[in-house]
Amino acid sequence: MKTHTFERTNIKCAACEEKIQGAFAQEARIDSFKVDLQHADRPLTVQTVDDMTTEEVSKLIYTAGYEAKPAKKGLFKKLFNK
Repeated sequence: MKTHTFERTNIKCAACEEKIQGAFAQEARIDSFKVDLQHADRPLTVQTVDDMTTEEVSKLIYTAGYEAKPAKKGLFKKLFNK
């Protein structure tokens, strides 16, 4: 399993979440996802099989009509996450 984290999305409600679910249901490599609708930035976490890239997940989100900003990782996060 691989975890893809998006720190900010424009997914605003349960109906939006259902649209994302519909897009993800068409991709067998996505295992699960969770959107925190209570948080102002609406962060999204997606669990996939190991060979799926964050870019591929982003394209599915965009195809469903939404935007998601991938979280910074590793050294980049340590240096620029202020």
